[in-house]
Amino acid sequence: MAVILRKLDQLDVGRARIIPFCGRGGHFKYEILVKTGWGRGAGTTAHVGIMLYGADSRSGHRHLDGDRAFHRNSLDIFQIATPHSLGDVWKIRVWHDNKGLSPAWFLQHIIVRDLQNGRSTFFLVNDWLSVETESNGGLVEKEVLAAGEAALWRFQRLLVAELQRGFFDKHIWLSMWDRPPRSRFTRVQRATCCVLLFCLFLGANAVWYGVVGDATYSVGPMSSLIPPSADTVAIGLVSSVVVYPVYLAILFLFRMTRSKVAGGLSPTPTGPQALDVDSCLDSSVLDSSFLTFAGLRAEVRLLQGSWHCR
Repeated sequence: MAVILRKLDQLDVGRARIIPFCGRGGHFKYEILVKTGWGRGAGTTAHVGIMLYGADSRSGHRHLDGDRAFHRNSLDIFQIATPHSLGDVWKIRVWHDNKGLSPAWFLQHIIVRDLQNGRSTFFLVNDWLSVETESNGGLVEKEVLAAGEAALWRFQRLLVAELQRGFFDKHIWLSMWDRPPRSRFTRVQRATCCVLLFCLFLGANAVWYGVVGDATYSVGPMSSLIPPSADTVAIGLVSSVVVYPVYLAILFLFRMTRSKVAGGLSPTPTGPQALDVDSCLDSSVLDSSFLTFAGLRAEVRLLQGSWHCR
């Protein structure tokens, strides 16, 4: 198991890089963050292109090429350069060539960041680019206007983003197989925390072995279940109080340290500009194995201003 998880961690390192300067060069640089959906078959094998429309100029057609890019639930970062400033980017056009074994693509959102001033513009897509999808007319290209404040603050969007983050990053058990590639909390570390939690509960409950239960159950087979009672509930609560502080302390140390596998990733942002839309790393370090909503605060901070992931 550890060997498989270690191999997956090494594959994530290749997926988490920034692909520099697609296309022509120039003095004005922009960063494009492309978020692929997390549903089944959301990734694409096709070649993707994009064009930025600014108030002062256009970027022209740019091909966003990269090995293992646009996988399901991935965040791919590209850089382009233009000879003239685009000004405020108000629209994008994105497309793909419909080639490969699985060309259909569910695009969640795109963020364009002006590296000159750090300003970010959000484009919410949440649609398939596929010839097999009737809802969009079978088109493989789409023009998207910059999202306004009302669209960014919409409750449904925030809820879906938080649930996605909860299952794929905060849930310590599920995230072993499908964690964000840019998280420095590796799969091996997550598996270690799961095994630790399991062993701690085994040890805590073994202390009470033979103490709880009616005498009529002691003569039965070892596999017999003790019916729920006030004593068993109390022991469960006591065991949790004893186990979880130790578990959370180990979890805290893992999230704060930088593993050798994830050593090439960007450092974790700190302070008021910290965010978590899979573009930067963990927004909270004290997450238990339950689905938490701590990341919602980071999502709100993202909508309030510019940010830096470099």
